Amino acid sequence: MTPPDSARFPDSVVLARALSQRVPVADGELVILDEVELVVKAGETLAITGASGSGKSTLLGLLAGLDHPSAGEIFLLGQRLDGLDEDARARLRAGRVGFVFQSFQLLPALTALENILLPLELAAASGPGTDARERAAYWLDRVGLAARGGHTPRQLSGGEQQRVAIARAFATDPEIVFADEPTGNLDAETGARIIELLFELNASARTTLILVTHDDALAARCQRRLHLVAGRVA
Repeated sequence: MTPPDSARFPDSVVLARALSQRVPVADGELVILDEVELVVKAGETLAITGASGSGKSTLLGLLAGLDHPSAGEIFLLGQRLDGLDEDARARLRAGRVGFVFQSFQLLPALTALENILLPLELAAASGPGTDARERAAYWLDRVGLAARGGHTPRQLSGGEQQRVAIARAFATDPEIVFADEPTGNLDAETGARIIELLFELNASARTTLILVTHDDALAARCQRRLHLVAGRVA
């Protein structure tokens, strides 16, 4: 389905209209997000900020199709998400959307190289004439960890694990990367290096980047900021 606002927002890759998320509680209803409106154009960098509990991560998850909203409409890469089931949303994301999480979300039984290789194989993103393992090795080298490809996550530092996670996110040449507190589990010095790496790779790939952060330095690197207060856009 084509978004009704497509004529007004022809370059949008993410579009949210009257987006709300409510959860039943014992004495009624908890409003996590309330009537959020958002348009993100291709190639933009957007920081979603706000205090803890303001709905930042919930909004990111809805925009990425990881959860289903209580009300409203979401369009991702031209397709309406709120009308798709979980499997259809996963198919839409495959190879087109990358993720970077605060807790890294690397598979502990796989090596650094294998963690990057997995989404390439799942999305069949290597393409004709390109070896997926070679592509994974290329991205491991891009983040400065060519010598650590055989190490499992527990053998890597936090900063190294996040580098692997960033390589995994960009390896499939995604149109959008979603990042949830990518420096949240890192010390200031390591976090600063991760910020530089994230924006260096994003600029070279010309990817749309939408991130959630408490880090003002990270938010300031984005072209635009959306600030949430108690689930509403401030």
